[in-house]
Amino acid sequence: MIAEDKLIQKINALPPNKIDEVIDFVDFLAGRDAASLRAERTAEIAAFAAEFGRTEFDLDEELEAAGVECLLSMDEALK
Repeated sequence: MIAEDKLIQKINALPPNKIDEVIDFVDFLAGRDAASLRAERTAEIAAFAAEFGRTEFDLDEELEAAGVECLLSMDEALK
């Protein structure tokens, strides 16, 4: 039996209020991973900006603003 089947059997054996807790926990784990990914991306963008700001590789202002807006909308969607 694969792990997913075992997990599903165990979840199905729980009372309804405990199933809600499992759902909340899974949502928490998914949110924690998303927050970690956002933190990594933010650090990478900051490193790029520090290294390439005011060089020929610097992003133009409109592209940079669009990138920031995209990241912010991704953050909102993941909440």
